[in-house]
Amino acid sequence: MKLLNNLPLRLIAVVVAAFSMLLLFAYFATIYYQGIKTKHVNTVAMAVEAGRLADEIAEMVELWATTSDSSVVLSNSADKLEQLRARYATYLEVLQSGGKRTIGKRQKVEIVRVKEAEGLLRELQKDWKELSPSIEWLVRYLSGIPDATQASYDKAWVSIQSSEFARKNDKLRDVYLDWAQKQEYTQYLWFYTLLTLTILLFFVLFVVVRYLLFQPIRQIARVTAQLANGELGVKVTHYNNNEIGAVARNLNRISETLFYASEFAKEIGQGNLDAKYKGNQEVLNNTENNLIAILEQMRQQLKEVARRDQEERWIEAGVAHFASVLRGASNLPLDELAYLIISNLVQYMELQQGAIYFVQEQIAKTSLKLLAAYALNKRRYIDKEFLPGEGLVGQVYRDKSTAYLEDVPPTFDKISSALGAAKPRSALVAPLKLNENVYAVVELMSLHPIPKYKRDFLERVSENLASVILTAKNNERLRKIQQEAEEVEKRIKRRGI
Repeated sequence: MKLLNNLPLRLIAVVVAAFSMLLLFAYFATIYYQGIKTKHVNTVAMAVEAGRLADEIAEMVELWATTSDSSVVLSNSADKLEQLRARYATYLEVLQSGGKRTIGKRQKVEIVRVKEAEGLLRELQKDWKELSPSIEWLVRYLSGIPDATQASYDKAWVSIQSSEFARKNDKLRDVYLDWAQKQEYTQYLWFYTLLTLTILLFFVLFVVVRYLLFQPIRQIARVTAQLANGELGVKVTHYNNNEIGAVARNLNRISETLFYASEFAKEIGQGNLDAKYKGNQEVLNNTENNLIAILEQMRQQLKEVARRDQEERWIEAGVAHFASVLRGASNLPLDELAYLIISNLVQYMELQQGAIYFVQEQIAKTSLKLLAAYALNKRRYIDKEFLPGEGLVGQVYRDKSTAYLEDVPPTFDKISSALGAAKPRSALVAPLKLNENVYAVVELMSLHPIPKYKRDFLERVSENLASVILTAKNNERLRKIQQEAEEVEKRIKRRGI
C-alpha cells in the first residue's frame, strides 16, 4: 500500500493506457484467432473433402475393375469421374501449396500449409501422377470403347493403386483432423489465458483505481459538501502522496484554517481582543488579503479602538479626579497647592518623579521657581529657579509648548528610591497656561516612556490647573493686601493712642 500511496497520477494514467492497449490487443487477437480458426476449418474441410473424393474415385475404379460389363454399369459416370478427378487434383495442389484460392464458382478460401502433412502430401502427389493417367484413360474408356487388352491390363493395376491411394487419403484426413484438434486446443489455451490475464489485470486495475482515485475523491466530495454546509474542522482521512493527495491535504488545510478562523472570530466577538490565531501561523504571512490576515487586522483595529476608548475614559476620569481634588484648593497656600498638584499628577499618571515651577513676576525680573517636587511618594524640596529661556523649563515657558524627551540628558536629576538612584528614561515638561498666559511649568520624569494619551491628558488638564493657580495667586495677593492693610490700620491706631 505504501507503494500505491506514492504512485503519481501520471503513472496511473500510463497503467490505464497500457490496460486499454491490452484490451485492444485482446480484441484484435480475438479477431486474428477467429481468422486463423476459419483458415483451419477450411483446411480441414478441404482435406476431408479430398479424402471423400479419393474414396469415390476408388469406389468407381473398384466397380469398374470387378464388374464384367462395367461399360454398361458406368456408362453414365464418365463425367462424374472426370469432375472427381479434376476437383481432387485441385484440392491436392491447394493443400500442398496453401494460400488463397478460388474453388468452384467464385468461392475464395484460404488454406494453411500443415507441416505434419507435407511428407504424406508429397507421397500422394507422386502417387497421383502415376494414377491420374489411368483415371483419364478410364474416363475415355467409359466415354467410348478402348482396346480390350489395354482395358484388361489396366483393371488390376488401377484397382490396387486406387485402393492404396484412398487409404493414404484417409490417413491424410486423420493427420489434418489431429492437427486441427491440436490447433484448436492451442487457440483455446491462448484465448482463455489472455482472457484470464485480462480479467486479472482488470481486477487489479479496478482495485488500484478504486484505492487511489475513487475512495479519495469520494472523501473529498464528502468533505467539500460538509464545508459547504458550514461544518468546520472536517478532514479527508484517506489520501495518497500523488496529485489527489495534494488536493486532499490542501482541503484539510482549508478546513483547519476555517475552523481556527471561526474560533478566532468567536473569541473576538466575545470581547477577547487579546486572542491569538491558534492555527498554522504561516497563513498570517502569506498575503494581506487572506481570511486570517483580515481577521487579525480586524482584531488589531478593534483592540486599537478599545485602547483608545480606554485611554479616553482614563483621561475623562483624570479630569474629573482633578476637578474634585482642586475643588476649594485655590484657598491653599501656593506651596501646598503646588504639592497637591504635582503629587496627584505623578500618582495618577503612574510616573516616578515630578516638579512644578510657578511663575514669579517681579518688577526687575520674571523667573520660574520650584515650589514643590514629588518622588516615590516623598516630598522633595530643592531650591531651584530658572529664568525664561534657561534650561528646558525656561524654554518651555518661553515657547509656551510642551517638550517630551525619551533620551534624557545626564543633567536631569536621578530618580531616587530606597534601593538607590536611576537615570530617568523619559521626561515631560509642559506649561500650565490659560489664555496663552503661562502660570506654571510642570516637569515629570519616568523610568519608562510616557504614553501619548498621558501626555494628552496633561494638555487637557493644564487649563484647569492654570486657572486654579491663577485664582490661588490672586487669593494670595488679596491676603497679602489684607494683611498689609491690617498692619497699617494697627500702626495708625497705635499712633492715635
